[in-house]
Amino acid sequence: MKKGGPLSPGLILLLILQDLVHHRAHLEPAQGAGPGLAARPSSTACAKALHNGDIDTAIALCAKQRGSAANVIRAGLERYQQVRSEGASKEKIVSETQAAIQEANGSRCRCSSAT
Repeated sequence: MKKGGPLSPGLILLLILQDLVHHRAHLEPAQGAGPGLAARPSSTACAKALHNGDIDTAIALCAKQRGSAANVIRAGLERYQQVRSEGASKEKIVSETQAAIQEANGSRCRCSSAT
C-alpha cells in the first residue's frame, strides 16, 4: 500500500472537483457578459466615449458590461462626474476618484504619510 493510503486519490479528486465547482459558481460570473474586458468591443467604445468627453455613455457601457473591472471603472467615473459637477479642485477630483476606484476594487488606500 502507498504512504497516502487508499483514501488519498479520492480526496485529491474531491479537492479538484471542489475547485472546479468554485470556479464555475463564483469566478465566471465575475467576468461579466463575455470574454475579458480588454478584448470586448464595449471597452473600446468606452475608451472612445471617454476620449470624446462623453462620460454618461462610458458609464452606461460599463453598467451594461456587468463585470468586475467594468464595475470598478464605473464607480470611478460616477465619482469623477459627481465631484466635478460640485466644482471641486483638480486635486480633489483626482483624490476622490482614486478613493472611489480603490473602494470599488476592495482595496484600501496605501498612501504614504510623512511621519
